[in-house]
Amino acid sequence: YYSAYLAFFTDLIREVGVAPAIEQYIFAKDANIDASANKKPDMFNRFLSGLIHPLIHTGYGLEFGLPGIVAEGLAQTAVHSDDASPGIPDDFFKYPSSNVVEDVVSRVKTALHVSPFEGQATGARKGPHVFTVVDRILKDPELGKVQDTGSGMFIFTMKNHASQIIKHMEDWQVDGTNPHDVERKVQELSWLNSVIFGVGGWSEDKPFNADFFHMHLVTSSLFLGTLVSYLKPSSQEHLLRGYLLVSLGWWISRGRPSLHISSFYKSTSSYKFPLPSGDLPSPNKDSLNPGDPTRVVTPNPWLPILETSVVHPDDHLPKLQRALAHYSSLYGTREAGQEDFKGSGLEGAEVLDGSLWIRVAGLAAERLGRVREGQSAGKWDRHGFFPAEHEGKK
Repeated sequence: YYSAYLAFFTDLIREVGVAPAIEQYIFAKDANIDASANKKPDMFNRFLSGLIHPLIHTGYGLEFGLPGIVAEGLAQTAVHSDDASPGIPDDFFKYPSSNVVEDVVSRVKTALHVSPFEGQATGARKGPHVFTVVDRILKDPELGKVQDTGSGMFIFTMKNHASQIIKHMEDWQVDGTNPHDVERKVQELSWLNSVIFGVGGWSEDKPFNADFFHMHLVTSSLFLGTLVSYLKPSSQEHLLRGYLLVSLGWWISRGRPSLHISSFYKSTSSYKFPLPSGDLPSPNKDSLNPGDPTRVVTPNPWLPILETSVVHPDDHLPKLQRALAHYSSLYGTREAGQEDFKGSGLEGAEVLDGSLWIRVAGLAAERLGRVREGQSAGKWDRHGFFPAEHEGKK
């Protein structure tokens, strides 16, 4: 049916535009809950299924202004299964009774692409930080017992544990009428999924576990800022809360790896580790910082990371490194010890700073292989973080 859906959404977008098409067929109530249908349409759940690929594809179309790619993303949504649906109650989302107020707000709000000159969203916080939700889940013994169920791991987790996950994140709300709150929540999700992939994949005594599934949490989060700029306030709320639920579901379904943030920071480097491999030049004595040859050879550690990524045979790697580099440009100047992280309750969150992104990028480059420098191409890890796999993590 994909070709038929693609033709349908292509014609629809030509007629009404991308934003109305997305609202009507992804976020509208009758696109998700239809009492007259034999089976719920569940388009929003489908949008987040398939390891979030329908969202990713749609996000590319919106970011680069390609309506045809958006049509492909909507068609993908229509033919994907509703993996998350078994555990998500209909009342998880609150649909507005009238679109009048939302239409007014949508017209006057500016496009919400996360501001690159703001390291942190402003305004008073409402509700807990997403790291508080993570701390609750780490302390829930039931959510640490999920076993490897093979290809059905995410469906199993959502069917059996979604209600418990929702309980832990119930007070993590989004005010779609407040751009500052939306921006803050987009930032929180960016940090969350980068920590899950990077810190969760790190171990003191084992190679970096570059989890294939967690990697998609990072690459998909890149499009949240673009997506919300096209949506009505209630749809922004649905997107960010639903995305958080699915992200937590994937983290738990992979074995809920621990997040040893302090040890991660002690054992990784923001510039020494990501050096290119092979013979390095010898800096002239008159170069700046002659006492620190590492910084002279690679004054910007992102350059060798990106250079080797764009020629890697696995195109997931440049997508990941692009996302991490983007977050570094947005939040790379953040200092450790700020109150929102420190007060979240998550152990070690107070040491998180803007160097997170380059640390994680270096680990990923090492695990996947720097092919530009002659290393063999590595592969993403798929064995998860189940008890036998992460014994010895500290």
